[in-house]
Amino acid sequence: METYTITVKSQEKNQSGLPLVRALVPGITPNTANAYPIPLNLTEEQGDMLSRDKDQYEAVLMRGNLRKGQDGNEKTGQYPDHYFYEVAMFEGVANDAVMARANSLPQEPVSAPQSAPRASSAPVNTDTQQSVYMRQTGLNCAANLLSTLAGDFENPEAMYQRTVQLAERFVGYLATGKADGLVDALIQDGATVTAVEEKEPEYGYPAPPNRVNSDAFEEYITKAGWNWDDVNGWLDGLDPVDWVGQEKGRNMRLALRTCRDAAIEAGLEPPLDFRTEVE
Repeated sequence: METYTITVKSQEKNQSGLPLVRALVPGITPNTANAYPIPLNLTEEQGDMLSRDKDQYEAVLMRGNLRKGQDGNEKTGQYPDHYFYEVAMFEGVANDAVMARANSLPQEPVSAPQSAPRASSAPVNTDTQQSVYMRQTGLNCAANLLSTLAGDFENPEAMYQRTVQLAERFVGYLATGKADGLVDALIQDGATVTAVEEKEPEYGYPAPPNRVNSDAFEEYITKAGWNWDDVNGWLDGLDPVDWVGQEKGRNMRLALRTCRDAAIEAGLEPPLDFRTEVE
């Protein structure tokens, strides 16, 4: 179990009539503008802690089983958001059943205290997509700068070790904002900066309008280029009106947002005339 500060994006009721929130969770959901919130079931007592005036809450979560993808098969478990999560505690209110299950699980061994990290070390959780991106960026920067010095290394292994060491320093800069003389040290070794790589813009579907009725829903679906078979599949096999009527708190805007999130998760790309740049 771990404690998180979650950001609640919507509040609903699950099929049992209990509170359900869809939330962004640091270290579990991707750190991107179009991240898909995960569902979290609450008890009635935990639901009493929800407020329409705030969206951030403290929650203790326990990882559960793997979720299923659009093909009906279990996800790979490669990323943290491939799993279901149970709420053991929410704003200090415990779910006794979840707590009991968590306490019955084998405890992971606690590592012995380690010496203080070097200034260049990066406090990065290696399980997050953000840390993978940071390591990729560090390796790209190191490889580009060291390519001009390839002839100065005795063998490929020596160059590899130097690249990894330099990449760690770049990751440290990304995590802490402290440069620690990265480029200066390389220039003193004889390296030259040849180019700066620009990241191509990313595009996604526009956010649903604030007010969505049946006409606005159909207009968005048409512009997005989705077919109704996919839309019904994303809405549990129901048409939008029936889907909204299944649970208290649902509305057409939530149905449209659910379809948009599912399309993004499925890797669909919006038409050129119906897209927005992701910040």
